Amino acid sequence: MTGILNKVEDHLTKEAVGYDIDEENIWFTGVGDTGSYEMRFIIHENYQNIILFLEFGKTIPEDKRLKGAEFIIRINNMLPLGNFEMSINKGIVQYKISNILKGAILSGEMLDEMVNDALFVMDISHSGF
Repeated sequence: MTGILNKVEDHLTKEAVGYDIDEENIWFTGVGDTGSYEMRFIIHENYQNIILFLEFGKTIPEDKRLKGAEFIIRINNMLPLGNFEMSINKGIVQYKISNILKGAILSGEMLDEMVNDALFVMDISHSGF
C-alpha cells in the first residue's frame, strides 16, 4: 500500500468505519440525512490526488436520462465544490469531489470534510432525483 492509501485506511480504522480496499480504492458506506450511500476513495499516489465518489444508489431510467443530465448540469452550476456525474449507458448517478495533495499533508480532518461535503450535497440534492 501507499502513503495516502495508508493514511485513509488508518483514519477509517480509527473512526471505526468498515471498508474494503485494493491497490487504489477504499470502499465504505456513508450515512447522511437522506440515507446511506456507497462511497469510494480513489487514490492516485503518483499525482498526489485523492478523489471521493458517492453513489446516489438509484439508476435513472433510460427514458429519463436526458432530463436527468439537464438536472445534473443545473445542479453542477450551483455547486462551489465537486460535481455530479451520470453514466449515460447505465444511468448511474454519483457525486465526485477531489483534493490535490501536492505539498500538503493529508489529515483526518481533510478526509472528514470530503465525506461530510459529499453527504451534505447529496442530502440537499436528493429530492431532485
